[in-house]
Amino acid sequence: MTSFALVAYPLSSAFRAELETTAGEPVEVLVLPELRRLSTTDLMRRLRGLRGACFIPLEDPASEVLLPILEGLALLTRAGSIEIVGTDGTVRPSSRLRGAAHAAKLVAASADAQVAMRRAARELRRLLREPRLDRAVEGKRVLSLNANLWFGVRAGGSIAHVAGVANALVAEGYDLVLATASDPVGVTDAASICRLQPPLTYGLPVEGNLYRFGRSVPAQLQGVAPPSFVYQRHSIGSYAGAEISRRHGVPLALEYNGSEVWVARNWGRPLRYEQLALEAENASLRHAHLVVTVSRALADELLERGVEPRRIVWHPNGVDAATFDPRRFSDDERNELRARYGIAGDVGNRPAGADAEPEIRVQVQHLLALDGTVQPRLPEQASKLARGAPHRDLRIGARRNELRGVRRTSEA
Repeated sequence: MTSFALVAYPLSSAFRAELETTAGEPVEVLVLPELRRLSTTDLMRRLRGLRGACFIPLEDPASEVLLPILEGLALLTRAGSIEIVGTDGTVRPSSRLRGAAHAAKLVAASADAQVAMRRAARELRRLLREPRLDRAVEGKRVLSLNANLWFGVRAGGSIAHVAGVANALVAEGYDLVLATASDPVGVTDAASICRLQPPLTYGLPVEGNLYRFGRSVPAQLQGVAPPSFVYQRHSIGSYAGAEISRRHGVPLALEYNGSEVWVARNWGRPLRYEQLALEAENASLRHAHLVVTVSRALADELLERGVEPRRIVWHPNGVDAATFDPRRFSDDERNELRARYGIAGDVGNRPAGADAEPEIRVQVQHLLALDGTVQPRLPEQASKLARGAPHRDLRIGARRNELRGVRRTSEA
């Protein structure tokens, strides 16, 4: 194997197969979150050991902002060629000169991130001193804020939750504006969408970009009509909901799915700027008039963090049974999906009196249609669950035509 790929997030099975067809051989894939776990010495040793053709696949168009980082890493390898592969499979050449130009942008973005974090620290100190506004909801206008910077797979609980909350508020008669940098997958057309603009280039450390983006969100929403209240899904380093609610003098409802600081420390890699992220969490909790969460355990955690019981509402996660009802799809559609991913069909009903019992072959299929902190390690864990049975992993990609099939697999 002489070809390798530097990617921002794991590739879907289909896109990886297309990449290997382009390369004419198997491709070793190195994922940015995993490379970040290495020490500087180990990272340099790993990169300098790479030779041959280097591919930089951008399966998700939104990952284009990470291109300077990926090209910068490619510069450190011994690659004979560097090529960028677009979401449609088109290949365009890169070069070490182009990589050097992008490296300059990387340095500028990194410096900008340091400035943004210093300013964020000052703003958070102010918010942690100021009292929460005493306001009640008046009217039916909602500004729903998703200040996450999401890349990679457009599936999973976080995507479904954003859509579920937005759709439920609209169904209850609220005039809703959803502010998001990500595609509003699954959100009703009755909601108004305000697309937030992420940074054009990313700096290092990657975590610093959260503050570059987060600090820009209130300014980006200056033109939005004053809401009756702000609903924010909590995200790492974001306190935009507190700033916007105070600017308009309206209540803030904060969706809290657990401490992102705790998640990073216990399920992934501790945040580089952990204290700053913790202060952002504390400021958001301090200024939220209502904190919504999904379990008693998280409600107890909020109590331990000083949130008064009257400000906490918890309700278990639910599911839209109509959306995930397998009867929405015909047998032909399900068979087409099974065939596409190589999933064995049902044995089916056998007529009474049949002589032979059907041969039963066990094959475990893992359909990985999610992303997140532990995603790169899921195949290894899934292999353990198979307990020796033949198995393989199927990764659903970031492209809409693949994601349409995720729901159908509820019966596949």
